[in-house]
Amino acid sequence: MELKHYLSILRRWGWIMVLCTALASVASYWFSSLQPRVYEGVSQYLVGPVLDNPNVHESDLRASSAVGQTYVALATTRPILQSVIDKLKLNPPVTVQSLAPNVTASWLDSTQVLTIRARAANEQVAADISNAIGDTLIERSPAGSRSIQAQRQQNALTQIAKLQESIRSMEAEVDQLSSQVQQATDQISQRALIVRLDERRAQLAAAQRALADQYTIVQSTSTNQIDVLQPAVPNPIPIAPEIVRNVLAALIAGLVLGLAAMLLFEYFTDVIYTPEELRKATGLPYLGGIARHKRLRGSDIGQIVAHARPEMLAAESYRMLRTNLQLAGTDLHLPSLLITSPSRGDGKSNIASNLAVSLAQAGKRVILVDANLRRPRLAVLFGLSDDSGLSNLLDASGERPLPQPIGPIPGLLVLPAGPQVMNSSEILGSQRMYRLIQEFKDQADVVIVDSPPLLYSDALVLAPQVDGVLLVVNSGTTGRENTINAVESLRLVGAHLIGAVLNRVKAGPAYSYYPAHVRRPALALAAPAAALPALEARSIVREDREHVTQALTALDMPRSADQPEQPLLEADASMPVEPASQSLEERFEPGAATITIELPGASAEASDETAAQSGADSLHDAGLAESQAEAVEVNAASFAASTNGNHHSDHRQAQQARRQRGRS
Repeated sequence: MELKHYLSILRRWGWIMVLCTALASVASYWFSSLQPRVYEGVSQYLVGPVLDNPNVHESDLRASSAVGQTYVALATTRPILQSVIDKLKLNPPVTVQSLAPNVTASWLDSTQVLTIRARAANEQVAADISNAIGDTLIERSPAGSRSIQAQRQQNALTQIAKLQESIRSMEAEVDQLSSQVQQATDQISQRALIVRLDERRAQLAAAQRALADQYTIVQSTSTNQIDVLQPAVPNPIPIAPEIVRNVLAALIAGLVLGLAAMLLFEYFTDVIYTPEELRKATGLPYLGGIARHKRLRGSDIGQIVAHARPEMLAAESYRMLRTNLQLAGTDLHLPSLLITSPSRGDGKSNIASNLAVSLAQAGKRVILVDANLRRPRLAVLFGLSDDSGLSNLLDASGERPLPQPIGPIPGLLVLPAGPQVMNSSEILGSQRMYRLIQEFKDQADVVIVDSPPLLYSDALVLAPQVDGVLLVVNSGTTGRENTINAVESLRLVGAHLIGAVLNRVKAGPAYSYYPAHVRRPALALAAPAAALPALEARSIVREDREHVTQALTALDMPRSADQPEQPLLEADASMPVEPASQSLEERFEPGAATITIELPGASAEASDETAAQSGADSLHDAGLAESQAEAVEVNAASFAASTNGNHHSDHRQAQQARRQRGRS
């Protein structure tokens, strides 16, 4: 459940994380692109006799490491940098203070390599600066450059050759003097030869020592020497700005920032999004969710999805809500239903309108009452005049306009709110409003009342007067605290809360069975077999009510004893006859277009063979005031024209006979 909760948060606020990531990446790329290009020149130098001396001792390595650290410090000193500036004559002129931050030298203890790096706006200049610093260090080292060392070795070899020749001549002379000393007989001459021999031997020993020193010079190298290992070359690839690295770093930072912002928005945005949150906040049964859809561009009734676009997902949502309400009312009938919401803009008026249309399409007699006297909406949705309505029914003028039928939607009557009034709460909480709701319940199967949001007291005074209250919560905008307070307020006034509806929810997999863009034609439903030949189908208009009134008046006229009472229609022997105590009833069964007219002592029933989609007007109380009927009920959607003219003509003849007897 925790993972599902976090995934729902990601679906709601993931756009924030994507936005933060995109903004950070774009800003980093833009800023990096504006930075100047920086190039680097790298040169490397070898310190010590590693390559020249085959017999390197550990002491030589330690000495070379110390010498290398010294060269690292010398590379960035003022004299060295000034010498480089004077040698290169950089343009534009460069000072030691500006060059020093762009020069670095490094030394690795495990090696004897000195690395010098120089940065500049041009790759050639960077390479020249690095090489110039290394050359200056070599020139100022005690061993000098490689050419100086080679000259020294060459001089040593020359001295060795001379010493070797001198040693050979002195050795020959020593041998000769030794022979003469042995052959000399005279003691004085012998003593002189010995003195000369000693002198030559001393000279020979000195020459041999000098030869050994020269050999040492040739075979040995200096520890304090620095040689070029790898000179710097121009590198066309800049080292700064590092656009890829900067963008990646900004992307990671944007992800982290977006995640933090997403969690903060979820924490501080206390609204309801999912059915689970709605159940947890209200504790009410979840009766369904209305799929989010674009507002229709039609006018008047064309804005109602259930009627104008029945193939849309939203229309299917209203049909599911209708089914859930019918199932909920199986054990407890709800003839009157109040639809309200915790706050403004939750879509309760749209839900009330579409639910009323869906119930009427299912064959129910529905009266839709706009009790939102503050901001009425139903008159605009159904294209009705708001000059008279509920506020007129409840004022003291005594004017009682009836609910207006909606022609394209048979079985649906709408009572607009009427002119705006100041004391809407007192009017809606009066006894006259209660009696009006009871009258409407007697005339219809379902009475739907659209009330203001629970921000006002209007809905609270209406809630106890109806059989059930349906709470509408808008996904993503209705606050959780407002919803909880709304439920508590309704329970305090004793309202019967039957459930909650989540409006404007995103369509999930359950809605993907049918494609949303395909318009599916409605199926023509066959009517049940008629018990009698069908009459010519006509809408029950004012002319028909006058005919029925005249026929009923004729029944009250006194008849002679020899004149039998004729029924309005000739009933078939198989047609059931209701008892004489039955009152006038006009009944439409759901799914079949059937009119049943019952009179004292007679009955007539007409059924059509096919069901059509034409509207039927309700009978007005004024048209029935002249009859002796007790009640008139209209509960049908439509009925089609029939070709049976015989029964129609009989019906006309019976009416004319009643009129003649009435005039006489």
